[in-house]
Amino acid sequence: MSSQTSFPKQRTPGQMLRALRGNWGALPRLLLLFWQSGRKEVMFLLVVSLATGVAPVVQLVFLRHLIDSALSFINGQERLSMVLVWLVLLLLAYIAGIFLLQTEHWIGFGVQELLKARIQERLLKNAGQLPLGQFESAAYYDQLERAQKGVDNQIFSTLAFMVQTPATFFSIVSLLFYVALGSPLFPCLLLIGTLLPLTMIIRHHKQRYLAERKLTSDERRLNYFEEMLRTRPAAAELRLFHIQEHFLQLRRHIFNGLRDHRLQQERKLVVTSIIGDVGQTLTLGLTLFGVVALMAAGSFSLGAYATYFNAVIQFQQFLFTFLLDIATIDRDMHYIQDIFEYLDLVQSSQPPNGNRKAQQTPNVPAIQFEQVSFSYPGTEHPVLRNLNLRIQAGERIALIGENGAGKSTLAKLLLGLYQPTEGRILVNGKDLRELDFTSWRTQCAMVFQSFMRYQVTTRENIGFGDLRQLTHEPAIRSAALKSGADEMIQRLPQQYETPLGKAYDENGQDLSGGQWQKLALARAYLRNAAVLVLDEPTAALDARAEVEVYRQFRDVSHGKSALLISHRLGSARLADRIIVLENGHIVEEGTHSELLTHDGLYAAMFKIQAHWYQ
Repeated sequence: MSSQTSFPKQRTPGQMLRALRGNWGALPRLLLLFWQSGRKEVMFLLVVSLATGVAPVVQLVFLRHLIDSALSFINGQERLSMVLVWLVLLLLAYIAGIFLLQTEHWIGFGVQELLKARIQERLLKNAGQLPLGQFESAAYYDQLERAQKGVDNQIFSTLAFMVQTPATFFSIVSLLFYVALGSPLFPCLLLIGTLLPLTMIIRHHKQRYLAERKLTSDERRLNYFEEMLRTRPAAAELRLFHIQEHFLQLRRHIFNGLRDHRLQQERKLVVTSIIGDVGQTLTLGLTLFGVVALMAAGSFSLGAYATYFNAVIQFQQFLFTFLLDIATIDRDMHYIQDIFEYLDLVQSSQPPNGNRKAQQTPNVPAIQFEQVSFSYPGTEHPVLRNLNLRIQAGERIALIGENGAGKSTLAKLLLGLYQPTEGRILVNGKDLRELDFTSWRTQCAMVFQSFMRYQVTTRENIGFGDLRQLTHEPAIRSAALKSGADEMIQRLPQQYETPLGKAYDENGQDLSGGQWQKLALARAYLRNAAVLVLDEPTAALDARAEVEVYRQFRDVSHGKSALLISHRLGSARLADRIIVLENGHIVEEGTHSELLTHDGLYAAMFKIQAHWYQ
């Protein structure tokens, strides 16, 4: 569990006002998004809110006239028809108020849904635009968790309160004049009684946010354990090693710690609410005492007294609701700020070439690494150190080395997924950072060591390699034939339209690791890329399938700049040149026969593997 959360000390009113201004810095951006989500709807909503806000005063006026008319009728001074007129008007005012309130809710809900969808889409889009290095940081996932929580919880309540706040404000203004008719001191007294709980609630919200922010990592860890315990990926090992109870205990420990923090916050909220409610009740009592005194002095008729008494109570209720809404929005602004901070990550981490125009690299590129060093974010140990490598246009390179030597990292640097810590990468003599990354990546294809298993159809699994050919069946099948996946696909119930995986479709088909890997290869082959990178492309394949994959690689990579990463040293013979990495350095390079003659690291690794086949 995280260490005990520390809370801020009591702040002065000036400090609270400065904090409010700081918290509300995100409000203009939120209002702009709100406006952009539906201009007509927002305008109509404001009109409805204005009418809803005025409705209580209209109802009070009609109620006063109804009571006075009824008394006059009893005394024989008024006809019954006038009493009925005021009664009908009062009923119509109440019905109109109900209609306006429900209309406000309906329109507001629709605009909220549009805004939530817009922000959620921006969060997802931003995640796809961030540099890959961001995903190496636990702090990034904490920030994403807070932003997602803001979208899922706070933004909805914020907008709900923002929608009803104009109506509440209009009600307060209209009732203010009505209550002030009795005495200007009455609204002032009610305001003082309401500000006390408001300041306490704002302070409590601030403390709660700080506690939740500090516990973000624990909440993510709790979600991880719960996801692992209830989903398929870990199910086999949990049963085999009998470790389910162990993870349940870990989950229970984190949950209890989070629960204790939340209970502590709830206890503070209860105390705050009691003190605030008592203060409100006392000020309301003093105000009502003043109203009774005015009636005793003959300042009010019975109808005026009844409506004024009602107006005072409504004024305090609306005032408290309005100020509570302000306090709630102030609380939510912390979370809204988290959303915008996450959205701003893309701009703050945008590579220097972000605004350059797309440039198509002519033909098959020559690639050169010049004194390239790289360390993953948050680590000081370099994965690559002062690496120099030139890949000629159309040359096939095999990268060989032990685990952790930097082979996959080198490939990701080549694709522009990471940026060198030092040095530079040249593509046809141009610094890769000066090229448009999106354009450059369309000219590259890669099978990652940890490839994706998309829970969609077989055709889509291949078609994602080039969305332009997603529905082009001949191209899809040609890629499947090259990867060796077509034979397997033909045996599926719906062949290329078969849904894969059972997570979202009961009729989905499960595939073996090798079959999934063939689809990943087909995905790479679908894109007619000038640069082809295969990272352990046969790790899950049997011997016969492996031979076929390498035969196809030899044909498919002809005329391309290709990089083959593999622990199977026999496959290195397909390359024009073999590069041997050790501890981030190139220690050997040459052809298969040259390296065997050199009798260095490559020869030693080859002999170890060959020994098992003798």
